[in-house]
Amino acid sequence: FFSPPEKSFEIFAGEKTEEGEMRMSYKDFLHAMTPYCYTPFFEDSEEYLKEHKPAILEKVDADGDGTISFTEYFFFLVLL
Repeated sequence: FFSPPEKSFEIFAGEKTEEGEMRMSYKDFLHAMTPYCYTPFFEDSEEYLKEHKPAILEKVDADGDGTISFTEYFFFLVLL
């Protein structure tokens, strides 16, 4: 909660592009937003989230590529 956005993104981002840029999957993002809420949904929800994307993920993933960049993550935190 008190860590800077760069650190929390680094902790939860689980994907890396060919250029070395860290990215968050939808599952990573939801886990980052609710770090103290464990449910089995977080374990095997990746395919479900890609097929049935909640409206909040459509807003966060501005470019619609299926992952969340640091810029998108930071912009969401500023709005939040």
